[in-house]
Amino acid sequence: MYNFADIVIYAPRWQCIVMLFAALREVRGGMTKADTIALIRDKLWFDIQPEDRLPYPSQRLTTHEPRWITSIAWARKDAIEQRLMHKGAFNEWDLNSEGLDSFAIIARACRETRLDVRRCYLWSCRFKLRMDPSYTTGQPERKRPLNLYEGDWMQRILDFI
Repeated sequence: MYNFADIVIYAPRWQCIVMLFAALREVRGGMTKADTIALIRDKLWFDIQPEDRLPYPSQRLTTHEPRWITSIAWARKDAIEQRLMHKGAFNEWDLNSEGLDSFAIIARACRETRLDVRRCYLWSCRFKLRMDPSYTTGQPERKRPLNLYEGDWMQRILDFI
């Protein structure tokens, strides 16, 4: 019910989709990639660590885009593939009614603690509090995997190549 097709709950891709949907929910009518990334960055929603600021190896000689930004862009691609966002024109990011409904269900489940924000290691404390107003720091949290950028996302790149 809370999955996005093959993207399971709490997986890094899922966490990025939820942050993306929250940003797009805040500003109805669509945004550009730069505006969406700026909103997530300015609200300090993504718990950015040093490895997140590095580009993927394939981008070291091209865009130099930090991994966390690429991850949010992939979240958009995943959401479009699942028909939760308008494909729209180039650089037009907006949720459709199914995406809005999906986010509402997830947000409600977080507020009602049916989904555990403590398991979302990419989310900052601010975003966890936004999703679950009863959230408090100091309790056990899921640790970020040491090989975060391998496996889930890395396999997708390898499958594409």
